[in-house]
Parts: sequence; structure tokens; C-alpha cells
Amino acid sequence: MRQAVGQNLLQQRLSMGFCQRAIADQLGVSAATLSLWERGLSPISLDHLCRLAATYHASMADLLDGVDPVQDAPAVNLDLDLAR
Repeated sequence: MRQAVGQNLLQQRLSMGFCQRAIADQLGVSAATLSLWERGLSPISLDHLCRLAATYHASMADLLDGVDPVQDAPAVNLDLDLAR
């Protein structure tokens, strides 16, 4: 299951056009930690999963179950505040 969630995280990040460093900095973790989550090699906390869902304009179910981020994504304003 962890690998499936990791793949969903990776797909969401790439569909939004973010690099690992930008997302990791926003979450206060290293890019290596984000990479471990995306590869399903390390568990992700509920807090971080919630914050990623908000960043990616996705629901928790989207990250846990997966969606096609291009086909199912609503139009969003990509002017995000990554300095959080």
C-alpha cells in the first residue's frame, strides 16, 4: 500500500509541476524524505499527508486511492505560497 500511496504522491507533484525541493521546503522536511515517501520506502505522517493534499489541491482519498491528476484535476491557480 505504501508504494501505491507513494506513486500517487509522485504523480500529483509532477502534475502540478513542482520539484521535490519546493515541496520538501514547504513541509519542513528534506528532499530525501519526500523521495522516500514517493518511492514507498518510508511511512508518511497523517499531518504531512494532509498538508500535501492541500498543496496538491487533492483530497486525502485522491492521495490514498489515486486519481488521474491531469484528467480529474479542476482548473487551479498555480500561484501558490510556497514560503509557508
